[in-house]
Amino acid sequence: MIDAADIVCGLAWGDEAKGKITAWLASRKKYSYVCRWAGGSNAGHTIYVDNIKYKTHIIPDGVFFGIPSIIGPGCVINERKFHEVLK
Repeated sequence: MIDAADIVCGLAWGDEAKGKITAWLASRKKYSYVCRWAGGSNAGHTIYVDNIKYKTHIIPDGVFFGIPSIIGPGCVINERKFHEVLK
């Protein structure tokens, strides 16, 4: 069996719905991992899970769906912003 990957990558700065698309894909629970591979805490994604609004900055959307999530190289981590999603 060959594993495959789906990649969500934007071509411009700003809200392109990358987070919403990633959350929708992750909600299908067909993935082994969700990875964030670049960016910093200035990038924000607003997603809804079970009608609850979450604003993420660094957290990969897979955490909301029980999928192991990886913050990879190329990400700048602001510890305060990282913990905000947990509030």
